[in-house]
Amino acid sequence: FGLLVLGLVGPVLSWLSLSWAIRTAEAYFNSEAQLADRNAELAALNALGLAASSSLDMDNTMATALQQTMKTLGVTAGMLFLRENNDGGLRLEAYRGISVDMARKESRLSPGHCLCGQAVKTRQVLLADDVSEDRRCTSNLCICEGFRSVACAPLEVKGQLVGLLQLASPDVGHFTESQKDFLTAIARQLGVSVENARLYDEVRVFNVELEKKINQRTRELESARWAL
Repeated sequence: FGLLVLGLVGPVLSWLSLSWAIRTAEAYFNSEAQLADRNAELAALNALGLAASSSLDMDNTMATALQQTMKTLGVTAGMLFLRENNDGGLRLEAYRGISVDMARKESRLSPGHCLCGQAVKTRQVLLADDVSEDRRCTSNLCICEGFRSVACAPLEVKGQLVGLLQLASPDVGHFTESQKDFLTAIARQLGVSVENARLYDEVRVFNVELEKKINQRTRELESARWAL
């Protein structure tokens, strides 16, 4: 009887041990993959921070943001919209991986229109696993370009909307819920960079105008002095 019990228990224990070993290995490899993903995301955030601190050029900041974000998330297309007036409308300022025709048709974005407009309206990061089946995706532009998955992240600074980051992939279910934090962080940092660049441009224009006025006033004073 003892041998019979051992004969039954032995394989069961072996199976349990093997199952535990498999689960442990899977957990280890998953944790390693997750760690690699987090490191890549931190590297992308660091690269964007360096680009923003080394230059206040708007075009350079947007190009770096698109390049780093697309590389980190493994997507084929990206677009950056910036707010252009007080009515909430946005204008396409930079893009990669889309056709000129799509860029022309997406040159303006209104709140509430398609998934991007919903992200602007709700101020939330929104993901679509398959744009052909998502009721929020009311435009067929992404489908015509061969995209299936879309991620939209609004850019905010101190509670004010300044733009929108949109990413797209030809793969169904490319974006995951775990990537929302990274998209939120990228959008937050990009929003601050964009706002800093805008303020820099305003100060630069103000200084140019002030210098013109000072020069004009100086000439007027010189003319008045010589007239006396």
